[in-house]
Amino acid sequence: METYHQRMKIAAQIANNARAAAPVLTGRYRDGIAVESDGLTVRVVDNDETAIHKEYGTADTPAHAALTNAALEYGRYSGTQPR
Repeated sequence: METYHQRMKIAAQIANNARAAAPVLTGRYRDGIAVESDGLTVRVVDNDETAIHKEYGTADTPAHAALTNAALEYGRYSGTQPR
């Protein structure tokens, strides 16, 4: 519980940075970025159902990685990497 509020603050900063960096065609990718918490767990997510393809790219679409790059500014990351 001691770090919860600080983690929420960092998550909000990550979300704001990701929204600022996200390309906008329809706005769903950018507007889907949110902070969610469940108990003491804090996450920055993108609720756009196609965000994974926009974030990490596909065989014919380049990755935008707005959320991944914003999170990397605040710590280590070992998850899925953009194409």
